Amino acid sequence: MLDRVSFRRFCGWGLSDRTPDETTICRFRQQAAQSGVLSRAFEAVNGQLELKGLILKRGTLMDASLVAARHNRPKMKAGPGAGVAREPDANWTKKNGKSYFGYKLHVGMDQGSGLVRRAVLTPAKTSDIEMADALICGDEAAVYGDKGYSKKALSQKLKARRTKPRIAYRRHKSEPVLDRWKKKRNDLIARLRAPVEGVFSQAKRFYGLGRARCHTLARNQGRALAALTVFNLKRAARLTAA
Repeated sequence: MLDRVSFRRFCGWGLSDRTPDETTICRFRQQAAQSGVLSRAFEAVNGQLELKGLILKRGTLMDASLVAARHNRPKMKAGPGAGVAREPDANWTKKNGKSYFGYKLHVGMDQGSGLVRRAVLTPAKTSDIEMADALICGDEAAVYGDKGYSKKALSQKLKARRTKPRIAYRRHKSEPVLDRWKKKRNDLIARLRAPVEGVFSQAKRFYGLGRARCHTLARNQGRALAALTVFNLKRAARLTAA
């Protein structure tokens, strides 16, 4: 903003106007996150994309990805529930036998368009199934998810809405292995929901969402929504140019 004319024009500043310092910008960012402005901006942009017919509503692809805490994780000898005093909203979880400390970004992506319709940041220990309702919009034809979303109540709720539940089967203790039909169905669902992984890849590589930058959940949530708003705008530009 100090030396880019295009950035200053976007912000409404003339060449002779004073640029806010970093502290002022940080305070503004904090207030925007805590007041919900960034959440409403994300929803407003999606509303415009829907009016343009870019959101297809053929299906919602649900998934979640871990985001490392801003601070170094505490020592495990302190116990799995121990956190960092300066970052009280971050906590522990396990994935594939490894321990992680931080947050979890949950996303609901529109099938076909690749636009993110819903996004929520939670402490890392929050299970995927807990956030399923927050990722489902209610107007999609189907919902796709891995076995982390496998729950009979969710499938029944989707069927009641006339939404196809495309949730991968989870193997129960009574089943040594999944039968051939269930495995084939899981493989098909995995291929269809694979594009949602691209959201996390770009969010971490291009927008720095692989690691939190703020001390609180609210501010990190605001940062994630701001990044995903930009992601959707860039995605929409490619869709309209195609």
